[in-house]
Amino acid sequence: MADDPVKAKGLLDVAIAEANGLAWQPDKENFGLGLGATEDARRWVELGHFFERYLRAPRPAKRGPGQPSKNPTRTNDAKRALVIYLTLERVREVKEIKREAKFETPLRTLIELAEDTFPTHGLFNKPKAQNKMLASVKRGREILGIDEHWRGPPIDELRVLVANEPLK
Repeated sequence: MADDPVKAKGLLDVAIAEANGLAWQPDKENFGLGLGATEDARRWVELGHFFERYLRAPRPAKRGPGQPSKNPTRTNDAKRALVIYLTLERVREVKEIKREAKFETPLRTLIELAEDTFPTHGLFNKPKAQNKMLASVKRGREILGIDEHWRGPPIDELRVLVANEPLK
């Protein structure tokens, strides 16, 4: 048994074995700081280990320059189209018009009707140019899935789409 190498559990065991001229080998199950390590040394090793893992951890991709992209249903285009659609839904209820009926009213008239029906808080004040307002409302209709004759999904489905909240 004298020929068997000493199993070293840490640096202190290695130093003692070498000072006595003994052969040694690492104890593979328990090799580490060993019995002579202080609590501070153990803590520093753990901190170093965690710091190395932190440095190797994948980082989230950085966002590109500019303003973050907006949910399309939260744009002014979608808000304008929604207000007009809700106005026409109210007209359908009052006049008992079927959902499949077409509305071929000029947009300017629909905007005035919507402003009279709901508080729009300046939603239709800009853009002033009629063609830009037409394009904005058209983009909003496409976002919300409403066709050019103002036929679209039921209001409950639109509410979920726009508000991103489940029905209660």
